[in-house]
Amino acid sequence: MSGKAIKYEPLHLQPVKVEHIADCDDCGATDVLNRTVCYTLVDKPHTHWREKCINCKRYKHPETGEWLEITAVSLGRQLLQEKSKAKQLN
Repeated sequence: MSGKAIKYEPLHLQPVKVEHIADCDDCGATDVLNRTVCYTLVDKPHTHWREKCINCKRYKHPETGEWLEITAVSLGRQLLQEKSKAKQLN
């Protein structure tokens, strides 16, 4: 080795083309290429699958099926509140 830096030709990158495959079922975004939903088994406040859309960052309510724009902690708190209200009514 001679100790000299190797010079490379500059790269000319082409912009990435995003093809419209399908709208996101949750938020209706039209720029979703590969919609990804992450499933996590959670046991509190009851055992259920927590579903999160990676593209729009929304969580699916396990009982209503509605996609909510909240955090996982907020969803857990909401489920606990609903469970305690159901116990009070019974």
